[in-house]
Amino acid sequence: PSGGQAARAGANNASTTDRRMLNLLLILVAATAVFSLLYAIQYFVGGPLRIPVTTPINGLASVPGGTILAGARQDGQIQVWDSGQSWSARRLTGHDGPVPGLAFIPQSYTLISVGHDGTIRKWNAVGSTPGQVLAETGRPLNAASLSADGSTLATIGSDGHVRIWDVTGQGQMTLDIA
Repeated sequence: PSGGQAARAGANNASTTDRRMLNLLLILVAATAVFSLLYAIQYFVGGPLRIPVTTPINGLASVPGGTILAGARQDGQIQVWDSGQSWSARRLTGHDGPVPGLAFIPQSYTLISVGHDGTIRKWNAVGSTPGQVLAETGRPLNAASLSADGSTLATIGSDGHVRIWDVTGQGQMTLDIA
């Protein structure tokens, strides 16, 4: 090809690149406008959800696909909100000290909590019965993690030990790792 043809081909490629960049810029501007409109609608309809909390929350757990949200409170209580009931709130009491961890057993409203009071408790988050004490460790518990199937709980205490618990029955410890 001659020099003139090469120059025109280069100009066409640059023009195509410029059009692509312009199209991308227009898409970004349109997306920003749509998101801004959605934010404005949310603001005028009622704004973002704000749940009043009077004490620090150490952790949150929710029922997957459900309407229940639970918060582990610094004062030893568990706050339970139900989004299906206009975010009505109630408190579960039983721990004598901060609650550093909690989790819902899958496909249920059963909540497992651990406390600095050394107890592991099992609750019906929508019922009115007190939480069942599954285990008393005698030392503060600092964190917990529930298995995906909800049958096993791992805790770590102030003594640095990781303990594995079977929470399907009476909360028997199955393993102690120092």
